[in-house]
Amino acid sequence: MIRILLCLICLKILCGQADVPADSILAQAQTGLFKKTAIYPIKLWQELSYSSDHMGCQFEPSCSQFMALSIAHYGVLRGVIVGSDRILRCNPAALTYHLETADPCFTSDGRLIDPIKITPTNQSPKNPQIALALSVFPGLGRLYAGHGLDAIISFSLIGSLGYISYTGFQNGNQIAPSLLGAVALTFWLADFYGAYRSALQSKE
Repeated sequence: MIRILLCLICLKILCGQADVPADSILAQAQTGLFKKTAIYPIKLWQELSYSSDHMGCQFEPSCSQFMALSIAHYGVLRGVIVGSDRILRCNPAALTYHLETADPCFTSDGRLIDPIKITPTNQSPKNPQIALALSVFPGLGRLYAGHGLDAIISFSLIGSLGYISYTGFQNGNQIAPSLLGAVALTFWLADFYGAYRSALQSKE
């Protein structure tokens, strides 16, 4: 991760300053130092990803901007969890699940409009509390909400990171397993939120 950030900084220096969506958040007076510190790496990523047509996102706002907006709105800890859920949901089944929401909206170029604030629907046949409780087992809450691919990705990612972290500790390592364990925990918490969100927005 540190090497990636250093590479992004070097690219920024070589390529010059680029205007990206995260700049508008960083420029806001109400964005505190802690939030800006968390958002700045996202800005660096956007300077790279927004310069390539091959790295476009199917969502609006993009996943990186969604993360930045979530941090600005909810604070760093909750914002990273909400943003991590979006990363898990950005997969080939996203369009199908988007069409299954009560009011699917699209941009003029076909991207899926997915704001950070969710809109509950009275049409949902799924109980968000049940989805939340089932998420004790990673992916099960999403499966209950009808998002099978999200469930598989969530279970695979959390399980793999957790296993690698555990075996690292067993081998006497500390730093890398701790970091991986923190990432696994973040995605697990995001899985709780994502399952609740998916159940809340589903329709009959």
